[in-house]
Amino acid sequence: TTTTTTTMTTIRTTTATTTTVAACDGLTLAISAFDYRGLVNITISGRVCQRWFATKPHKTGYTQEKYPGYGLEGNYCRSPDDDETPWCYTMDPLVQWEYCNVCNPPATTPRTTISRTSSTTTTTTTTTTTT
Repeated sequence: TTTTTTTMTTIRTTTATTTTVAACDGLTLAISAFDYRGLVNITISGRVCQRWFATKPHKTGYTQEKYPGYGLEGNYCRSPDDDETPWCYTMDPLVQWEYCNVCNPPATTPRTTISRTSSTTTTTTTTTTTT
């Protein structure tokens, strides 16, 4: 007598963190501020963001070379220090940095789509018993 038993296990994993962003007037950003990779480059008061690698008007200390994978390209709002809200250094010599409104950016700022990461793992085990 031969008995074959096949067991199939499917595991679906969805990764997404949610954080409330102070600059969003109570709205919720679907990802952590650290993971934000949108195109907003204007602060909540309308100041233009300084490029991350620039040293004027403010020395930033954050560069792509020192912090690879942190999204520090261009002058986009980011949260390399894992602050609860994306921010940037400003081009205003009197205001070093300021938070950005990434939930309701100005109409001139391109909108971005925030997505969640999903993966599915299927494991199949086959056991054959002969008696």
